[in-house]
Amino acid sequence: MSKKHLPNPLSDDFGKGRPAIRILSDRGIKQAVREGFLILNPALDFDNLGERLQPATLDLRLRKIDSYFNPGTATGGYCEDLTLRANQVSWVSFVDDINFSVKKGMTPQGSCFFDKFLDGRSSLLRLGGVVCGNPDPCYFLGLESTIFHYTPNDLHFDSEERIAQAFIRVAPFAETYLVPFDVGDKPPYTKQGEAVRALDMGVQAKTTRQLRGLAEAGLMKVERGNGGEFDSWNGLILLHAKDAFRMKKVEGGIKFSERSKYSHENLFEPVDIRNKYDIIEGEHLVVEVEEKFELSDKVGISVFNNLVGRNVPGAPKLRGFAPLDLISGDERFRQGQVNLSLINKRNSWIDPGYNGMMTAFPKLLGKSVQRGDIVGYGQVFYFPKGVERPYGNKELGSQYQGQDKFQVAAK
Repeated sequence: MSKKHLPNPLSDDFGKGRPAIRILSDRGIKQAVREGFLILNPALDFDNLGERLQPATLDLRLRKIDSYFNPGTATGGYCEDLTLRANQVSWVSFVDDINFSVKKGMTPQGSCFFDKFLDGRSSLLRLGGVVCGNPDPCYFLGLESTIFHYTPNDLHFDSEERIAQAFIRVAPFAETYLVPFDVGDKPPYTKQGEAVRALDMGVQAKTTRQLRGLAEAGLMKVERGNGGEFDSWNGLILLHAKDAFRMKKVEGGIKFSERSKYSHENLFEPVDIRNKYDIIEGEHLVVEVEEKFELSDKVGISVFNNLVGRNVPGAPKLRGFAPLDLISGDERFRQGQVNLSLINKRNSWIDPGYNGMMTAFPKLLGKSVQRGDIVGYGQVFYFPKGVERPYGNKELGSQYQGQDKFQVAAK
């Protein structure tokens, strides 16, 4: 399959359904800072990037846990410590702030070239914390967001621990939005837009043909089970449940900075999913999937737990993981048992350069899981130039390279 079948970040697909998502690589983030598009506080130290700049994200450090709320009892309060309480939703602020230049980041028509969305770092996800993807700006304290922590254990942090990461999303043709022009005419490109399009970025693969192209070019290898070929649907890689583990109750909770002291057996117990297993409230379940990954420095994968509106022709049939029906109004929503903000949350981000197995972390109440069920959807991103520092780089502190079974943290 030729390179023309690979996704192209600079293919103008606006007006052709939902445009592919673009995100900056580590190289692109540095370019955006130097060009004045991206404003970071604290500023990025180009001579000492350390672990702050990952292959396609910026790490975020915890400043404060402001308040907590229990959706089931409608109770909550303000926090005086750095603890995510068991089975609570918490409002947190980060040390790091990310903004975009109003002058350079917006078009005259008011469209934006840039946006940001958040995700939890793998170390947080493994212990049950799910970061809301859409942050709110806190102009004096950096970014703020919501963390859902539906587990049986309190999770204790030290100040400024890295728990989340930010992606920088790009709309490279934003200056053409809302500007009418005739079919066949040259779009109204601008110098500002050309500067944005010069930034190094990755683009979402939207079709199965593009996924096959990446695999045939040797840029990614995804095997299901004993060397079987991966399943895909509508440009997404489907992930299937293999084994599952349930978090145990730990007296006094878990100290995040000491998570490496916990072995897999100390903190998790196996769950039999050969038959359907119903996930109950307050339960943190970790599901190992059948698929194994070998990613080059040009491919990263964003994994989702669930998709909304999957009752469409051709969609894979999901047994226990059937999506919630927002149109008819699922009874679980009316009962207040499910927080809508947990739908479509990223399950994890697999950095370019990663090799090994992965896990899924189902969170919605009312779900069940059985071996072979689809428990995740991989949204693949292609970085034509590759990232500068892929996963496993000695400067990044990559903990899980080559893992063949679930680990709480590297020893």
